[in-house]
Amino acid sequence: MKLVSKKALKAKQIERIKKLAKEYPVILFADFERVPANAFQRLRKELAPETKLVVVKKKLVPLAFKEVDRPGLQKLLEYVPNNLVIVFSKRSPTKIYRQLVENKINVFVKPNDIAQKDIVIPEGPTDLMPGPILTDLRALGVKTKIKGSKVWIDAEKLLVKAGERIDATIADVLHKLGIKAMEVYIRPSAAVDADGILYLPEVLSMTSDKVEQMMKEAFQNAFKLALELGEIDKSTVGVLMQKAYAHALSLATEIGWISPETLPELLKKAYIQAKLLQEKIKSSS
Repeated sequence: MKLVSKKALKAKQIERIKKLAKEYPVILFADFERVPANAFQRLRKELAPETKLVVVKKKLVPLAFKEVDRPGLQKLLEYVPNNLVIVFSKRSPTKIYRQLVENKINVFVKPNDIAQKDIVIPEGPTDLMPGPILTDLRALGVKTKIKGSKVWIDAEKLLVKAGERIDATIADVLHKLGIKAMEVYIRPSAAVDADGILYLPEVLSMTSDKVEQMMKEAFQNAFKLALELGEIDKSTVGVLMQKAYAHALSLATEIGWISPETLPELLKKAYIQAKLLQEKIKSSS
């Protein structure tokens, strides 16, 4: 069996990155930390052949990109994650982003993890035999009993609140209970397309509904500003005319200008003033 030197292996990996970077229009960097190997391989098969996932040493990427003539690669290098997988794809950046983040996998928590959501131990049977686990559960305030030689959780227990740090005892208890409370996925950090346009997660995560909502909000804000400034166009002219009419009517009524539009208001105003004057005369006589 012929052994391959480290130098030759490094050169081979660089050549592969260069080849794929020329072949696939979209290049995306992502972090695959905590993603189980079997889930990673399953996703790799699901996305093939339009998309390839390549795990590579970070230090080789700049060397490979240096020899590839396409825009945006140097900018992309600013977003290399700790556990790098390069995603080469013929799909759009947003589509490949959704395919990655929607493939979430539940895994066991580790000590010092931060709880993503409330972690609850449900009421009911377990597969655990009585022993040291009972001491750990009771120390955590979990009510237990023995049923049929197995540990039974007597009442649901909120163990960790979202945002709290998980200690070693809790991590061990959750593992023994088979509760996978951590959700992981291949987490994109940035992508570039064939034109060298850089896409960050806040853009990649945009859905058509979110874009539509943002456009509506932008139009509403622009419309309000245009009205405030008195900017006349086909969108604002109707509202501006209504405002101008209401303002003119108010001013005409205030100064007593008689016209078909102001006459009803002026008559009401005159009637009220006459009634007040009549009351004043009565009270003074």
